[in-house]
Amino acid sequence: KKISYLFQNFALIDNATIGYNLELIYPSKRHRKSKKKLIEEKLKKVGLEDSYDKLVYECSGGQQQRVAIARAIAKDVDLILADEPTGNLDAGSSENVAAMLALAASKYRQTIIMVTHDKQMAGYADRVLSIVDGNVSSEVNV
Repeated sequence: KKISYLFQNFALIDNATIGYNLELIYPSKRHRKSKKKLIEEKLKKVGLEDSYDKLVYECSGGQQQRVAIARAIAKDVDLILADEPTGNLDAGSSENVAAMLALAASKYRQTIIMVTHDKQMAGYADRVLSIVDGNVSSEVNV
């Protein structure tokens, strides 16, 4: 209940709306209008405030990843596990994702554990562990 996942492939339902994809994380007993308000707040945080009814397949890769980030932060969790969150994105979109994750860590006090091969993304971390053949080969506290 206190962990969210941010997948490399976004893990969204392509032929559904952004709003529907985010509604799935809330209990079905919650009233639809209160769900929509919560979701719109999260979409605003990732710069997609007018995208509730937009179909996922109409979105760019960067927009889809921002939807995935909105989903990850939507339940105010303590921990976000991110698997190559920028692996399928261009440099500009990667920078936006990094900034959003940094904000989640600092403003919302969420811990982000990220697996990445991108040294630039690793540069956003407070602590970096390099793992080679299953063993920690180095550790850097930033």
